[in-house]
Amino acid sequence: MTERFPYRPAREVPDQREFEARLHACPGGPWTVTHSKTLANDNQVIRLRWLMPQQRWCDVPTFLAFLDESPHRKLLRCFVLHARRPLWSFEALLKQIGPGVSPIALETALQFAERQGFVVAHHQRRRWSRGPQLEHVLNFGATFEWIVQAHLQQVAHAVARRGVVLKELQEQQLGDLDILAFTDDGLVITVECKSSTSRITNEHLARYLQRARAFPADIALLLIDTDKEEQITSRIEQLNVGAQYELGDRYLPNSSVVYRIMGNLYIANTGGSIATALEAALHLATTWKHTREPAG
Repeated sequence: MTERFPYRPAREVPDQREFEARLHACPGGPWTVTHSKTLANDNQVIRLRWLMPQQRWCDVPTFLAFLDESPHRKLLRCFVLHARRPLWSFEALLKQIGPGVSPIALETALQFAERQGFVVAHHQRRRWSRGPQLEHVLNFGATFEWIVQAHLQQVAHAVARRGVVLKELQEQQLGDLDILAFTDDGLVITVECKSSTSRITNEHLARYLQRARAFPADIALLLIDTDKEEQITSRIEQLNVGAQYELGDRYLPNSSVVYRIMGNLYIANTGGSIATALEAALHLATTWKHTREPAG
């Protein structure tokens, strides 16, 4: 029998203290955190049920790698966003997660998801239903935000929080920051996370711009979980309602698309991976910041 241990997210108190110290040093303050989310207190994040040594994707770092692959996120979305659908056939799942994924790759992903209680097999593994570990999850938004936060912590060695409510932004009725992070090389980044391309309204984008202006981040990134570049350019067109933004600088790191529009505004998709998009935005912002620093 495979050895397994219940997964319990660690509490993040030491990190929280460093986060608040970095926030205190931000221009335009004082900034006051009234609430933020951690993995331990958010049951909307899809997370491991079991830590299983020697089993693929069954520890936190490799689970993050699993979620970084777009087909795997699409697979889990089938069971989260279509909860009323009682059963998925293997063929329907293969079609849903897109071209380029082999039946063997899908079966491997389903085996992992079954071990963790994300899915349940039926009819000799030709039909699949939502598992008990996903019963409480209403949508993919919180999970997408957690993936972004975790990648910033790993890739950029950042201190980061999700769902950050700042009193000063709340007083302006600007809502919360999906992700607020401070990298070890001094960058401040906010990420507006969109786990779906549907229902991104002009009002949503207007509030993104207002938050980008109100809080002094080096990067105010709008990150949309899609493979399609046209979803990015159409959002830039939406931003042009009442303003004039050009498409700006366009970068294509490993199948992702990142646009730097102007100032601290960036928009990216996850075509290569979430990690790729974040690394590209951080690199561009670092380069831009250094070019603006006075010589000597």
